[in-house]
Formats: sequence, structure tokens, C-alpha cells
Amino acid sequence: MMTDYKHIDEMTIMDDVVVYTITEVSKLLKTNRNFVYNLIHSGQLKAVRIGSLKVRKKDLYKYIDGLN
Repeated sequence: MMTDYKHIDEMTIMDDVVVYTITEVSKLLKTNRNFVYNLIHSGQLKAVRIGSLKVRKKDLYKYIDGLN
């Protein structure tokens, strides 16, 4: 029997991810990719280059926690 993955919530899938792409970060923050790139280039959000830029989950949470 095949599982229909269309019904799995995108955020549920992202809970298991260790690193996010810039596009995924922009979706999670409900903003655009340029905003995420600006955060990275200004030093507010850490990123690592694994092929292309990626943001570790812990660094994204650290950025969000620092907004308070």
C-alpha cells in the first residue's frame, strides 16, 4: 500500500530537518529570501555553506529567541 504524502503538513516534515535551505527559512519566517540573505550577511543569522548556504535549525532558533 502506498502512503499519500500530500496530506502531511509541511511544518511537520520540517521538524525533523537539521539544516534548512534559504527558501525553507523564508517560508518558516513568512518572509522572502532576500530578507534571509540580509540577515545572514549582516551577521544576525548564522549560515553554513553545504553546496549552497544552509541555516542550522539551532541557529534559526537562536535568531528567533533573540527577537524578544
